Amino acid sequence: MLAEKEKYYYGTAAPKIDYDVYENNKVLKAKKRQKKNNKVKLKAVFCILIFFLSFSQIIYMYAQITEMDYKLNKDNKELNEHKNENVRLRLEIQKNLDLNRIREIAQTRLDMQKPDKHQIIYVNVPKTDFTEIPEKNDGTSKGSLLSYVESIFSSLD
Repeated sequence: MLAEKEKYYYGTAAPKIDYDVYENNKVLKAKKRQKKNNKVKLKAVFCILIFFLSFSQIIYMYAQITEMDYKLNKDNKELNEHKNENVRLRLEIQKNLDLNRIREIAQTRLDMQKPDKHQIIYVNVPKTDFTEIPEKNDGTSKGSLLSYVESIFSSLD
């Protein structure tokens, strides 16, 4: 029954004619084949274009990675140079902090000498150190921590 429906146009009793124009006409057949070939060529060009773009993107990413790697190596090399310079400077500072060397430089280059007994002046400094907390009586209890902190901040003003 399905085969019978395909033999007629829908809604009419007119039978379908199985006449293919492209089969009988050589020019139309060639045009049809050319159109099909053009579609295949267009698909091939499109696929090649997508492949080229994908490949270009991959190459670009690897180029970026390589550039970052070069920059990282350069920065690491510079960092190592700075670390070596710091170690060298620390060693030089330690070498220059030797008291005998300082004494020698002071005596030879700067013509310094130890003071005589009459050039020494002694200063008496008291050994006790104390802090005075001002007493402020504004109605609060003297023993509370809050009043103590307030008195400190008020003395700063």
